[in-house]
Amino acid sequence: MKTLLLMRHAHAGAKKPGQSDFDRTLDPLGRRAAAAMGRVLLRENLLPDFIVSSAASRAQETARLVAENCPASPPVECSPELYSAAPEGYLQILQEACGPQDTVLLVGHNPTMETLVAKFTGRCQPLAPAALAHLCLDISHWRHLHLNSPAELLHLWLAELTS
Repeated sequence: MKTLLLMRHAHAGAKKPGQSDFDRTLDPLGRRAAAAMGRVLLRENLLPDFIVSSAASRAQETARLVAENCPASPPVECSPELYSAAPEGYLQILQEACGPQDTVLLVGHNPTMETLVAKFTGRCQPLAPAALAHLCLDISHWRHLHLNSPAELLHLWLAELTS
């Protein structure tokens, strides 16, 4: 059994003149929400062994803030491919980057994150910024993960912060 935590990056600020979408950073609300989700993982004893994140600034910042709120900050691997990857690309990154870890947090972007939840669970579930889905997968190694791998959605947390 493996645990996959799928998290949409937290809320980012508007794109500044001359700034690429890739370089957008979290706004204050997004930073608070990402840190709060790290505390949720701590409270629920769902500490990731490993974090895989899109290399986009807002996703990296989300992953870092979550990791900082875990007692032993797990290693974070950033993948530029996740920024624009389809679900199959996300799957390939998980298969290649994850080894013996039992609990992996994947920080990425919509609509791919919602598509992954739907493919694994058969349930369409909207994911707002900083939403965190807890999936249980009946696989022994990450290389066995496929889009048709059945998973159980055990919990979905939404950031409950307001400006």
